[in-house]
Amino acid sequence: MPEITLQLVLFLLGVAGLTATAAIWDVKERRIPNWLTLPIFGAGWVYQIAFNGLHGFGDAGLGFLVGFGTLFVLWIVGGGGGGDVKLMGVPTDAHGHDCQYRDCYSHDSPNRCVRHDR
Repeated sequence: MPEITLQLVLFLLGVAGLTATAAIWDVKERRIPNWLTLPIFGAGWVYQIAFNGLHGFGDAGLGFLVGFGTLFVLWIVGGGGGGDVKLMGVPTDAHGHDCQYRDCYSHDSPNRCVRHDR
């Protein structure tokens, strides 16, 4: 069982809140609004910098590129919607690139990824 830290609790509450709100909004309106995704996107950068310093800033950027870029390619070829792309890109800046890559492609434990022991 992972150690429960403030960083883990904030990350899980943020992602759970974003996902639940986006799911409810998407079911009702059939779209995910920018007013929901953009503030959380900024909060992810703040989260990374607060818990991981300047290294977190780069990790957030690369995490966004991995998460957003993966679904952006699928959106371009018609395999998903724009809201899906935004929703994948938003929490990945807080998650970080190394963790996002492992979660997307190797199904490693996300608990290891939340705790950036650097």
